Amino acid sequence: MAEKGKIVVNGKFVAFLIALVILATSGSALLTSRLLAQPVDSQQIREKIVEFGPRVEFDTVVVNLYSETARTNRYLRVKMVVEFRDDKILKELDKYKPVLQDKVIEILRDKTAEELAGGDAQVLLRQEIRKAFNETLPGEPVSSIYFIEFIIS
Repeated sequence: MAEKGKIVVNGKFVAFLIALVILATSGSALLTSRLLAQPVDSQQIREKIVEFGPRVEFDTVVVNLYSETARTNRYLRVKMVVEFRDDKILKELDKYKPVLQDKVIEILRDKTAEELAGGDAQVLLRQEIRKAFNETLPGEPVSSIYFIEFIIS
């Protein structure tokens, strides 16, 4: 029996009240987010999706880097993947691959270790290699160059 002056609370009633508060809070949050949400333009979504073209991994290239003093021998080891705009060039790529590898060696041998240090230098190097490849291949098919190994020692 309950003593006089004390309030008796049923446990089931408290659990029901807590569940009701949680349900009301989550419902109002959902309703608010739906009402305030910006309409999504499907064109914007399509623009954000990046489509990759066919990619070809090239053999590892190791070159002596240029040195004005010639006292220090610095080497660069590079392995890269070339991305093409479409797969038309892939049929003929085998005949161009030795020429492209030679272009990479030619470009890299004129670089110093200091020139290649840092991320900006690698971005410029990618652009230079892509330009040389597009000048060699018909139709400028190269869209990107990715370094998957870049070690200066």
